[in-house]
Amino acid sequence: MINITLAQLKSDITPMLKGTSLTQVIDFYGTAAKAANRMLARIAPIETRRTVTMTTPFYDNVQDYPLVSDFKLPIDIRPQANRRGMPGQSYFSGTTPREFDVKMDANSFSIKWNNMIRSIRAQRLPAGNVAVMDYFDSPTSNGTWIANIDASNLYTEPLNYIQGNGATGFDLSGATGIANLLNSTASVFDLSAYRYEDASMIYFWIPVGSASRFTSFNLLRGEDSSNYISKTVTTKADGTAFTDGWNFLLFDWSTGVKVGTPTNLKNTYRKFTTNYTIGSAITGCLIDSWTNAFGQLYEMEYYSEYMFRSSTGVWKAVPDDDNDLVNVSPSSYEILKTEMMVDITQIIRLGNQRSSELADWRMMLNGQPPSRYIKDPQYRGLYADYLLMFPSSTILTKTQYYNFDC
Repeated sequence: MINITLAQLKSDITPMLKGTSLTQVIDFYGTAAKAANRMLARIAPIETRRTVTMTTPFYDNVQDYPLVSDFKLPIDIRPQANRRGMPGQSYFSGTTPREFDVKMDANSFSIKWNNMIRSIRAQRLPAGNVAVMDYFDSPTSNGTWIANIDASNLYTEPLNYIQGNGATGFDLSGATGIANLLNSTASVFDLSAYRYEDASMIYFWIPVGSASRFTSFNLLRGEDSSNYISKTVTTKADGTAFTDGWNFLLFDWSTGVKVGTPTNLKNTYRKFTTNYTIGSAITGCLIDSWTNAFGQLYEMEYYSEYMFRSSTGVWKAVPDDDNDLVNVSPSSYEILKTEMMVDITQIIRLGNQRSSELADWRMMLNGQPPSRYIKDPQYRGLYADYLLMFPSSTILTKTQYYNFDC
């Protein structure tokens, strides 16, 4: 493994300036980042391959998951262990957002963008370990839910619901900014086998025009008010902000806070807390479909869109220190330096000299163009040579346009 620092990059670029001082390049770090971005737009450097454990396990009933910030292109998605024992061996294929949403085929995924937040939508083959904690068909469909503090007017919503035969609705007064629904008489649900490595999922309906007022939701379960586990979320399951309408909330109990000594044997004591900003009343909040599932950790291998990393291993898009490292090998390093010289030449040269030198640098990158007489030029250029040695391993996005009857 080679470790090329920004200091080394400066040293290697200096002779290419042909006598011009490096001080003429006012923003060297920015120039390096700009060249790296152009490079990443054309190739997926093998040196930027990374493998990370996904922050959220895959569940049967969850399709939206957070994505690493430096993700560029997917290479593989797989369970951490025993892939051969998985149906279909977790052979994931990429598809378009619309096709994923419509078909939701097993072992398929799609990359989702929403308000500049990127997430991955994935559907694994079901493992069959999803349990319903409460359908919320009514406030008394499983024990009795009681509205406290700002919450009041519990009712059954028969039209707007996720599953079962209805949802439970309530109003918020807006007086204190906190409200909860409490149920201390729910049916016994033994989840001790999961050892709090499971997660709970709930749908919450925010009335139109009120999303900006909701700041967080808290869920707890246990034996009583002195023995329970609690978890707070500040975003939807995919990491995006709360929105008007149905919000899918995921409460990961592995990071929950235990109070007292909960046994996880009964889970008859349950509380759902809403935190929001004080103001006018909010009427028509809905809660529905409390499910519980045991997930499995997956890892993703991908190409990063960051070409630099700090001396401590933090990957970054723009270098800011001479000790930062460049994610290149000898082959890709030549491409980066040449791309940088395209920008630098435009800074330090004028007139015919600029045009001549730019033509040389671009020839190095792109090679000789084919013609009617020379179909396959002898010099292909740095990019073509690199791709010949290191073809992309990216999972291609596929879509199906027609279904034919057999």
